[in-house]
This record gives sequence, C-alpha cells and structure tokens, in this order.
Amino acid sequence: MLGNAQPVEFEDVNMPDAVIRYTIDGTEPTPQSPEYRGSIRLNRAGVVKAAVFRPTGTKSDTVSIAAISIKADDSPKIQGVNRKVLLGEFKLCPDISQFTSLGSKNVAEVGLGEMAGKDNYALHFEGYIRIPADGEYIFNLASDDGSKMWIGESLVVNHDGTHPYLEKRLRVRLPKGDYPFRIIMFEATGDDYLRLFVEGAGMTKQLIPASWLWSKAP
Repeated sequence: MLGNAQPVEFEDVNMPDAVIRYTIDGTEPTPQSPEYRGSIRLNRAGVVKAAVFRPTGTKSDTVSIAAISIKADDSPKIQGVNRKVLLGEFKLCPDISQFTSLGSKNVAEVGLGEMAGKDNYALHFEGYIRIPADGEYIFNLASDDGSKMWIGESLVVNHDGTHPYLEKRLRVRLPKGDYPFRIIMFEATGDDYLRLFVEGAGMTKQLIPASWLWSKAP
C-alpha cells in the first residue's frame, strides 16, 4: 500500500558556489530546475532526480532516489521470481497487460537465462525483494536494450528504448521485509544484457542474491 511518500534528503555539497538542483517529474535536472534547500516532501510516491551544478557550468551524474511509502508483505512465499517471455519486435518495453495471459516460469535470478543470444523478445519478472535489514540500498538495473523497474506500484527506474549497455542507479530506504517488484525488459537485435545489482547497508555492489528473490506461494 502506498501513502504519503517518505521525505528525500541530500548531503551538502562541499564545493563553493555549487548547488543541487532537482526534479520530481522524471525529467533530468537542468540549470533552471529548483534548487535543493532542504528535505523534499512529496504527497505521492515518485522519484526525485538531482544533480550538482558546479560554478564552472559542468554538471555531475544524476542521482535518482525513490520517494515511496510501502508496507512489507508477510504472506507465505517460495524462493525465486516469476518470469514470462513475450516474443516479438519491440522498440519500447511492452505494456504489462501484454504479459497477462502468458504462462510463467520460476527462476532464481533476474537475467536473460536461455534467451541470451536471441533477438526480438521481452521479459517480465515479478516477485518480492527480501530486504534483510533496515537501511538505504542502491539498486543498479543494467540492460541492453531497454528496461523498467517498479517497486510496488511506483516506476522507479526507466531506461526504455533501444540502446547499448546502460546502467541506472536508484537509492531507496527500506525497512526489513518483503517488497513487491517488477522488471520488464526487451531485446531487439545485437548485444543483449540484463542484470540487477544491489549495494548499501554495508554491502559492496553485487548481483542481487538469489536468497533475496521470492514469489507468492501457490
């Protein structure tokens, strides 16, 4: 269940005359975006994007932080996530509804599996991420071609469209528990790749452990 989103905060910039600017509509921050002056509070779930603008006119990499409020799900589960395969030619990730009638397979990882090396398909992963302890985590979704990730009903990572290997990072603070997530990706032609990494709360960057991936018990 989503309610008012948790506040988003950034560390101070230790650089004279540099400022943090942010957006809440999914667009990239620009020199005209609002300046960060304290905790950002949203009245609904979303993603805050921010970057440091230096006095030289250069800009740092964009940081995305999920502002969500979601309850952990304590229902019975089995290990692994459900994966569906949709064949076809795509230039964007297909809508969730296109996977509804397809059969699913329980898999132990977010990856291409036996589809590696093939062209013209889309994958849909649905399950739960088991957060082992309260803390702030960074999820890194890497794909070739496009991909999207949801936590609960919130679209938190979006790097859709045909492109070579790209990785997008998302920071989110979550209490211990099981949280619903969904990933959709598609492969057109050429190279292919899909991986979900996690870091934070004392962890170095690594593939999300199989022990973190669960789905509803039948």
